[in-house]
Amino acid sequence: MEWFSRAFHKQRWGDLASVAGLFVTIVGFAVTMFQIARARQVSALVAERVSEVRLKISQQSLAVDLAALMNDIEEIKALHRIGAWGAMPSRYTSIRKRLVSLKSNSQTLTRPQKSSIQGVIGQFKEIEEIVEATLASGQPPDNVARLNKLASAQSDKLTAVLTAVQQQIGA
Repeated sequence: MEWFSRAFHKQRWGDLASVAGLFVTIVGFAVTMFQIARARQVSALVAERVSEVRLKISQQSLAVDLAALMNDIEEIKALHRIGAWGAMPSRYTSIRKRLVSLKSNSQTLTRPQKSSIQGVIGQFKEIEEIVEATLASGQPPDNVARLNKLASAQSDKLTAVLTAVQQQIGA
């Protein structure tokens, strides 16, 4: 053992081992830093992709909700034609509430689209007031065609918004 210890000190193996250890440490540190930088890049890319997926899901949900609202408007028009006036005020309110929720909760709508939806909300409020007033008087509304024309115009506005949203989804 003593022989090994003297040879080790004469040859300066300890110095060589220290230099080799330093080299391995520096290389290991460089590899670690490279892996950290790469992991950050991957993490940023994943976060970007997740954000894109969330946006697409939000847009698809918005498109489904708009399509459902347009179907509800068509149903309202049919109910106007058969004179189911007692049920109409609550349906108008339901449409307005859903539109307010869509407008408020959708980050993908542009200002003009939100403005258009606000106009639809206002028109359904007006239609509701007309129907409420005529129901309070004991008479059904006398101009069903006018009410359906207003409802159709609002459905057309929502169709324009839906088309724009669908184009964004496809892009």
